Amino acid sequence: MLEEIEEASEVTTPDKMKKKWRAKIENKTLDPSDLINYFQLSASYFLTVAKKDNASVIGTCIFDEDGAKAAIIDIMQELILGAQWEESLSKLKAGNNVSSVCGNIFKNGEPTYSCRECSMDPTCVLCSTCFKRSTHRTHKYKMSTSYGGGCCDCGDPEAWKKDFCCEDHAAVEKPEVDALITDDMKEVCSVVFRAVLAYCVSMLQIDSDANFPDIDSETNSVDDVYCTLLYNDETHTFDQVIHTLTSIVKCEQKEAVEYVTSIDRDGRAVVKCATFAACIKLKNEIEKKGMRTTIQSSKIQPLKVAIFHKNTVACQTFALQLLHWFQEFLGLSAKFRAVFCDIILTSPSSTNFSLRQILLYDIKLWKTARSAWHRLLISGMLMEYENKKELAINFTKVYTNIMQDFLRDDHYHSFSVVSLSVQLFTVPTVAHHLMAHESAFFKLMHTYYAECIEKYIKNKVLVFPKNAVSTFNKRAHYIITDLRYLLTFKPEVWTQELRLGFLHGIQMVIRLLKSMQGMDQVTRQIGQHMEYEPEWESAFTLHIKLSHLITSIIEWCGTDKVILVKVYRMVLAALNENKFIIGQSFFETKELADHSTSCLMYDVATKPVSIHLPLTRFLAGLYIHFEKFNLTFDNVSTNDKPTPEEIIEPVLCTRTMISQVYSGMWRRNGYSLLNQLFFYRNVKCRSEMLDRDIVILQMGASLIESNEFLIHIMNKFNLLQWTEEAFKPILPSTEDDTIRQIINMVDEFLELLIIIVGERYMAGIAQVTDDDRIKKEIIQQLCIKSLSHSELNKALNDEHGHGHENDIEPVIHDVAIFEKPTSADKKGVYKLKEEYYQDYNMYFYHYTKEEKSKSEEMQRQRHKTRNELICCPPPKLPILASPFSMIANLMQCDVMLLIMQNVLKQSLDLNCQTFAEGHLQKILHLIGYAIQEEDSGNYEFLKFMERSTRWNLLSLMEELLSSPRVESQRDFLVWTIKKYKDQQAKLNSHDLPSQEAPAELSNFDNDTQMETEQAMKEKRAKLAAQRREQLLAQMAKQQKNFISSNAEHFKDDAKADEEIGMEWQSSMEEHKTVACLGVDRKIVHNESETFTCILCSEESSNNKDCMVYPSFIQRSSVLGRYQVTNDVNQLQSIETAIHPSPYVSSCGHEMHASCWQEYFNNELLKEQRRPFRTRNPSIFNIDKNQFLCPLCRFLSNSVLPILPPLTSLNDVKSVCVTDVFNFDMWHYLMINYFDSLQFIESNNSESMEPEALSKEVEKCYQECVVNYLKQHCNFDDTKVDNALNFNPNINEYSKKFITNVKELAPPTIAADEDVDAYTAAWQTCAYTIEALEMYMRATEKPLKGDMSVRYEKSVSGLVRLCGNYGRMNIVDSPRDADALTAPYYTLLIYSRDLFDTLFGKKPEMSILHWDVFSMMVSMLFTTRAVLFPNHPQYLIARGDSLDFTVFNTMFGVNLMKILISLKIEDIHDMDVENVDDDDDKNVSTLLSLYEKYNVFRTSDKIPIEDHPKMKKKIIDALRDQSQTFLRCSCILFHFLTEVSLPDEMSNIGGDSFDVMANYLNINTNVLSYFEDTSMLRFLIQCAQHKAVENYYVKEKAGEVHMIPIVAPTAPVRQLVSLPDDYSDLMNSVSLFTCRNNEREDSRNPTMCLVCGEVLCSQTYCCQRELNKTPVGACNFHTEVCGAGAGIYLRIRDAEVLLLGQNTGCFLSAPYLDDYGETDQGLRRGNPLHLCRDSYKKLQLLWLGHGIHEDIARKTEAQSHIFQIQWNHL
Repeated sequence: MLEEIEEASEVTTPDKMKKKWRAKIENKTLDPSDLINYFQLSASYFLTVAKKDNASVIGTCIFDEDGAKAAIIDIMQELILGAQWEESLSKLKAGNNVSSVCGNIFKNGEPTYSCRECSMDPTCVLCSTCFKRSTHRTHKYKMSTSYGGGCCDCGDPEAWKKDFCCEDHAAVEKPEVDALITDDMKEVCSVVFRAVLAYCVSMLQIDSDANFPDIDSETNSVDDVYCTLLYNDETHTFDQVIHTLTSIVKCEQKEAVEYVTSIDRDGRAVVKCATFAACIKLKNEIEKKGMRTTIQSSKIQPLKVAIFHKNTVACQTFALQLLHWFQEFLGLSAKFRAVFCDIILTSPSSTNFSLRQILLYDIKLWKTARSAWHRLLISGMLMEYENKKELAINFTKVYTNIMQDFLRDDHYHSFSVVSLSVQLFTVPTVAHHLMAHESAFFKLMHTYYAECIEKYIKNKVLVFPKNAVSTFNKRAHYIITDLRYLLTFKPEVWTQELRLGFLHGIQMVIRLLKSMQGMDQVTRQIGQHMEYEPEWESAFTLHIKLSHLITSIIEWCGTDKVILVKVYRMVLAALNENKFIIGQSFFETKELADHSTSCLMYDVATKPVSIHLPLTRFLAGLYIHFEKFNLTFDNVSTNDKPTPEEIIEPVLCTRTMISQVYSGMWRRNGYSLLNQLFFYRNVKCRSEMLDRDIVILQMGASLIESNEFLIHIMNKFNLLQWTEEAFKPILPSTEDDTIRQIINMVDEFLELLIIIVGERYMAGIAQVTDDDRIKKEIIQQLCIKSLSHSELNKALNDEHGHGHENDIEPVIHDVAIFEKPTSADKKGVYKLKEEYYQDYNMYFYHYTKEEKSKSEEMQRQRHKTRNELICCPPPKLPILASPFSMIANLMQCDVMLLIMQNVLKQSLDLNCQTFAEGHLQKILHLIGYAIQEEDSGNYEFLKFMERSTRWNLLSLMEELLSSPRVESQRDFLVWTIKKYKDQQAKLNSHDLPSQEAPAELSNFDNDTQMETEQAMKEKRAKLAAQRREQLLAQMAKQQKNFISSNAEHFKDDAKADEEIGMEWQSSMEEHKTVACLGVDRKIVHNESETFTCILCSEESSNNKDCMVYPSFIQRSSVLGRYQVTNDVNQLQSIETAIHPSPYVSSCGHEMHASCWQEYFNNELLKEQRRPFRTRNPSIFNIDKNQFLCPLCRFLSNSVLPILPPLTSLNDVKSVCVTDVFNFDMWHYLMINYFDSLQFIESNNSESMEPEALSKEVEKCYQECVVNYLKQHCNFDDTKVDNALNFNPNINEYSKKFITNVKELAPPTIAADEDVDAYTAAWQTCAYTIEALEMYMRATEKPLKGDMSVRYEKSVSGLVRLCGNYGRMNIVDSPRDADALTAPYYTLLIYSRDLFDTLFGKKPEMSILHWDVFSMMVSMLFTTRAVLFPNHPQYLIARGDSLDFTVFNTMFGVNLMKILISLKIEDIHDMDVENVDDDDDKNVSTLLSLYEKYNVFRTSDKIPIEDHPKMKKKIIDALRDQSQTFLRCSCILFHFLTEVSLPDEMSNIGGDSFDVMANYLNINTNVLSYFEDTSMLRFLIQCAQHKAVENYYVKEKAGEVHMIPIVAPTAPVRQLVSLPDDYSDLMNSVSLFTCRNNEREDSRNPTMCLVCGEVLCSQTYCCQRELNKTPVGACNFHTEVCGAGAGIYLRIRDAEVLLLGQNTGCFLSAPYLDDYGETDQGLRRGNPLHLCRDSYKKLQLLWLGHGIHEDIARKTEAQSHIFQIQWNHL
């Protein structure tokens, strides 16, 4: 590139320009324009355009960044640092000359950590590097992932309470390194920095119509190339852009995906380079194709397209490179940053690179350019406090402009310059300065009001239109977030400027609240239901966003008396102006209990009311701070203040409306109102709604005379007439539920009184602290049920935001005990301490009706178990603060006493229609409050006992004790009367004896009550016992009568039982052996099995009807990818030769084949009829023949036919030829027969006709097999017609099942289609048994007794099917003229390949590569079909000598394989005591075989003195490593012969070598296999295979080889090891980058838990084609690694991903916090630690092949609103 520049112009060569600039520097004449011109001229030489139309490079443009760095950037560094610039640069980098502030800029998805103990607010975070090297790692911290754009706060003292530096950033700058930067360097820096800033600002713009510098004038018109660029807009979807590219740009799908990935990552991509006319045409076509951007929006928007000259694109690309270099360069020294800040801060605002202009032109940039500028500002200005302050000041000045740009922008918040607010507004001193001197509070509030609120105001009230929750409003809510940042820290010292700035902002807050007062008004519907649901979400969304802000403002006001008074007066003035409800009310005098007052008349049932009263509630929040400044309502309010009656009126109307809704009076208003009431008391809203409403009413109760206050409430509830003795409700004909409504309204009214009197746990209302309030909330929640830590945090009000969890944890530990989880699937819970149950309040105002019922039931049950009074008495109340002290007077005022008396009288009046037990319970609750308050002595004016005497409350309560109407409240009455009398006695007497009398009376009453109840219980129990005895006697009598009347039948049954018993005894005597193989095996005679169809419920026999199991066939690599490594992590063995293999599972539920077929057809029809648009995510794929078991919903894709036991199919009475087989006969027959077949085919197969070849094969069979058997075994060649004794449809379904296996899990080695049938059947059987054996080992369960039904039935069905498969094919398909296609000759092809492998005739397959058990299964079923094709009676295996010979041979092969692959370590320290003295000859043979054939042997011979040690080591290894083979064989032959496993195998560890050897009838002495016999010669032949010797040669040479070895004993497969601490796992992938995109970190790094590979998930950049379909990286890896079933850990989301074929589900990660809870999605962010039990469950899910089933069950249980595109993961 440098040569090209020199050839283009001698003046612009790098060397000459460097000399020229150096001269200008010496003359002080270097100007930024000199550098800018060189940038523009040189950049174009580093951009090349691909000549091909469909270039593989994205965007068809390549920019040589290395060349640009060498030709331009390095020259600038040399100008700044001098001739030895490289050495100076190295010193600056190595000198630790960094800022004390880390400033690491987070990328999207990068892990961040916040210390719960030390951070000032939640936005103070550390990067993973600083976190690992800080003391916060040992604190309580929170983990999360960044959305990009923020920076690490390590080193910022204002961000942390303590330990603000990690070890790396605790060091200060070194002066000797800092001295390298001279004043001359800073002057050059100023020129270079100005040039870079001016160049980058001028070049980086989206608009193609922008005024770019003239950089094309010197280019030749022949090379005039323009670029069409497509920009990211965050509104169109990937699929929409891909469709546009493929349809208009005419690029391939893969190339379109690459373009879209580049656009999403970088913000733009060059999609075409051509002439200007061609580019214009393409742009017009793209812009014409408008697309709807969202589902809700009907707005059509085109994609954003621009056209630039290629030189402009080159300059823009170089400008981005310059910004990246600039950011890194500024990080070298604070002096460089000082020069940079001086330039952008002192430059005139008209200069394009002033800070103001840089902030304002952010909207003109694309994603990558924006990020580059943001990083530059963070690196250049946030490292030093003064620079940060200046940036914050300038940011605040232009905040309105940049926020307006953001609201109209189409990029995410993290890519906008407004995202810098979190770095600036969260610094306490900076925030207070901005509020005091820059009116930041006002600017932000005014911006929000002007952009989001003002346009919706109608008639001075905020009215949101339908669907107002738009993207615009969502973006505007970021202003509220910025306001929260600004008000995070309350000032310790108020200045006059700060007060003025705060009050200026409060004006806008009150203006906003005033417009919200009374919004979304509702009116009760009468006559007809509401036609459409009104819009209500927008108002509540606004409230939720403002609630934390309002709470912060109130807390600020509570810190300064001047501010509190001024804001309070401003709110009163706003209330006077608003007049909501007050303006439509009139006064009317009401009287009750000789008291009268003027009430505001406003009928809630007919006039509009609103649940939104933020202005009134704001006043309540201010009022509770009056006490700390000794303020009162009167001395603060102005002359034109509203009266307390007017203040409480809107809230009182709202509470009345809520009570009417609960009473059923607003049923016609639809769900909109119910949803509003739900959020009214929801934890997200209640702190600024429900809680403030109660404070307002308590404020009214303290300011208004108590009787008048109660009259006001009763008037609003329309209950004044209810207190009259002669009150009878009028029942209009149209409303027949008036009585019920009155009862409910009284109930709501009394509960409201209890709340006003008793809910005091708020600082300012009572003498309590915030801890007391939290404690009360915790007690009430734990009285409902024991809660986990997350449930308790969720139930509590998070009004304090940051530190909320830290605040409540000490309180939780004070009142509750944490019970740790007892298992992995349970959570740890908090249980309330016993002494705090007395603080339970049944009418706690945060309870819903359901929670109140649950808590009451729990407490009543608790009292019942403790033999206490079964009631929920009121708790003791805290002392009221002085402004609210008059609330206590409510309990003794005349109106309250009248209410109490009225309810007690109605309780006694059995004719009263408006009474309910709940009324009495609430009145007793209020009386209890009054007694306890008077007893406390906190209020001198409280004389409840004295005043209540005149109202005869005690006599009424005592009279109620005997009333049956209030039976359920009797204990509460007893408790109240006792308290009443105790207090009465306390007031009337002062001596101790007189005080004991009431107590004794109370104890007497209590004991009497308990004794009566106990007597009733005993009486009921006695009656029940008598009734039970009578019924049993009647049943016994009827049974005797039945037996006597049917005596003859019972005699026959007794004889039959006796015969059966005798037959069983003789059978036991005949078969004392437990062996299942060989001549002396145990023979089991099976009777016909009966099953009940789960569909038709009919019983059937599998001999008569075709019965099937639902089954699921899947490909599996669970056993196929285990690997063994050595100490240096070098791979030793990996099983890959036979996998993936088919695996079959079943639920074991029986069905008729015909019933199943009808069920499946109905499911298919149902799925086809279901409209596609309404379909939920599919649980099963009907196109792949998947269905769910009708009973247990087990995922299935086939049916497994149920055959009768094989022993019942082959009942040979006499000794037959298969009972006299031995190894020599079998070995000779198989070798001789297959050698003859090979000879025939090799010589005659090409020239002979099929019929002639068939005859030759038949002749060979007669000569090699039949004649030999006749000669040695007296073989009778007569064909026996042994017809099948079961339903013929079973054979049909068997073939269908095998066909399904071939389709769903085809064999790994491609062969003839007919050969594949045998491979599929027998390989499936072998693999399923091997997988089951490993699963049983993993679960540490014995083979007998603990095997689940589903495993038993699936393996039993498979074994029976395989045992009958050879007979079924050969008998049902007789040989015909075409010998090559007949089933028998197909079997010969398969068998010959199998036995060629066994006899060492395949050079590539040695004993090291064999799966011995799988080969044994195939040989077991193959041998009979090969030897006896014309004799069906011999085709089914039955455990005779032939089967034993095959098994015994393969067991010997397994022993030899163990011997030659055994790796014995040091034996010198072995204990050789108790070593048996076996035959020296056999021992020497064993050792000689080891020395000669072991692949890990050494050249040295084993010394004679070490023979005993080596012999013991080898024998132990042979016995131990045979366990897996023997266990699999026990499972196989158990289901083959139906012989029960030994009882010893029902115990863990009971499957010893000797026990299994006796069951399988083999010699327990393994040395017997190494005697000088034909068996030994065969085994030596296996060991002499050439591949074995080659392995030894490579092993000895130390070569790294990857020969696939099937280990003799497969270890239990484990998932990858995970670190104990989840933060270590997150940090391990913090720097993980996508292999296809090195410039950006992966957003969703996902680890395969099978192999440990980390993948880039859910991105288009890593999509690959699978079966001609693009799939995500995880899907592709699932096919390669997991054969279609994958298990992954999404690290940044802390969740496990299970993947199937286009299906999947998410599970919680196997990591738990200290409270035993998972944290899926890292929502809580608590430190997580690996739970071994949970991880074990995942491993067993994988080992048990349950991934597909688990996905189906999770999909069925968790239906997603939007279907997840699993194939994109």
